[in-house]
Amino acid sequence: LPGTFAFGLLDRIILVEAPAVTIVLPASASKLNPVTIIGGTGTIFGSNNAILTPNGSEQIDGMASVTLTGNYQTATLLPLTAGGWLIY
Repeated sequence: LPGTFAFGLLDRIILVEAPAVTIVLPASASKLNPVTIIGGTGTIFGSNNAILTPNGSEQIDGMASVTLTGNYQTATLLPLTAGGWLIY
């Protein structure tokens, strides 16, 4: 699915198989479980980056957004109850 994608509160795994994706994270305080984002094909992030964007003023490891650029790259995000996300 090219374009912008917002995942749900119960989603745990997001498999990205389309180019040029922006993935919008929900408010971290409302998300109970970590989520893993996976580049599902060999060249999906290497040729077509995915941008992870947090909700509102939240941050991901202190950054306003994170870009996935490597083939088969994955990122697991842990929601923080105080706001924001950690990559682990």
